[in-house]
Amino acid sequence: MRLKAQRSASGKERLQMLYWLKNGEVNTCKELVKRLNRGHATITRWLKKYKEGGLGALLEVKYAPWVRNNFPNASDRLRKILQQFTPDFTASLIGWEFITAAILSSSS
Repeated sequence: MRLKAQRSASGKERLQMLYWLKNGEVNTCKELVKRLNRGHATITRWLKKYKEGGLGALLEVKYAPWVRNNFPNASDRLRKILQQFTPDFTASLIGWEFITAAILSSSS
């Protein structure tokens, strides 16, 4: 049930790892490395997280600080840019590429 609820591939892999371990399908870290096509250090880190913090810690998704606030004022900038163009222009693919480029260049 929890496997279907996972949105990330990494979360699904981690649950799959636990499933194999709990059912005895896999007994060693080497087998997990081979089945999941992940490095030994990654598998070890996942197992340590699970051992120390349980399922919640294993499935916790952490983001870099700059990911969340990458475009804090993007909606305001987008609104101002969109006001400069006609609806036909903004609806076109070329228009959206231009707008995206303008937003990205103004955020630098």
